Amino acid sequence: MTNSDKYLNVWEVFREQKQMGLLGFYRGIVLSFVKIEIQTIITFVLIEKMRLHYGLMPKTCANEKEAIFKDCIMAKKPEVVKPPPGYFDRLWRIRDALRKRVAEAPRLSFFYLLKPFVSPPPPEPEPPIVEEEVVETHWMKAKKRLNRRLRKLGRRLLIIVYKSLEKHHKENDVSIEIKKDEEFFEEDDEKAHIPKMKRTYDHFEKEVEELEEEEESEQDQK
Repeated sequence: MTNSDKYLNVWEVFREQKQMGLLGFYRGIVLSFVKIEIQTIITFVLIEKMRLHYGLMPKTCANEKEAIFKDCIMAKKPEVVKPPPGYFDRLWRIRDALRKRVAEAPRLSFFYLLKPFVSPPPPEPEPPIVEEEVVETHWMKAKKRLNRRLRKLGRRLLIIVYKSLEKHHKENDVSIEIKKDEEFFEEDDEKAHIPKMKRTYDHFEKEVEELEEEEESEQDQK
């Protein structure tokens, strides 16, 4: 790109034309563009800029100028420091974690979102449900006692009816299966697990005995 001989010739043309005055100077510039290649002119301008910057004289330091110019042109560009492998993958993971955290919990604070790899604190356990103890009042005890007596009375009436029917069937020599009405049995009866059609006189008698034992135990406690 550079040529010291052409450069010196250009400088001589400029120096001579400056001595001839302004008109000769412009004539010299036109002649220099016509006679000398454009590449040499560009080189001359660049070297003149370097001379003004470094303070070098053209004739005595022509070789030094060329060396400086070549060093500037041929200087190696600084190496671009490449990031370590996986650096951008980590950035993408952080971005995805932030997006996921914002989508799942949009009401969290900004400082909490800055920690994408910190798991949120575990939820507080719900307080255990404490069942209140039911204290039996006087009216509740009286209601239980009344239900027990009514149940015992109903069972005794059924026993009487069953015995009379059984006696009537034996006297008349009639074998008829007695079906008990469902209205005689309560829904919350303790013996509800026994099929109603299989309830016989023995079951009723046992229930009456159990009810009588409960009453006797209550009287003993009093």
